[in-house]
Amino acid sequence: MCIPFTLLRRYYGTVLDKEISTRQTWQLLNVQAAFVLAGFPMESPVLIRLACIAWFVQALRVCRRSLA
Repeated sequence: MCIPFTLLRRYYGTVLDKEISTRQTWQLLNVQAAFVLAGFPMESPVLIRLACIAWFVQALRVCRRSLA
């Protein structure tokens, strides 16, 4: 495993005050990417924006279940 990813996993664990697995780290990164793409493509077609918002909601649900 690469060192930056391990450092990021440890950082998330420190912020959440619990041990975070590799899978949970990927899920958190997925939520962050979905959030950025749902919020920033202002000039893209409505269907693409709706798809990004749906991706964000789905990623958030998966992440919440995993971290609960």
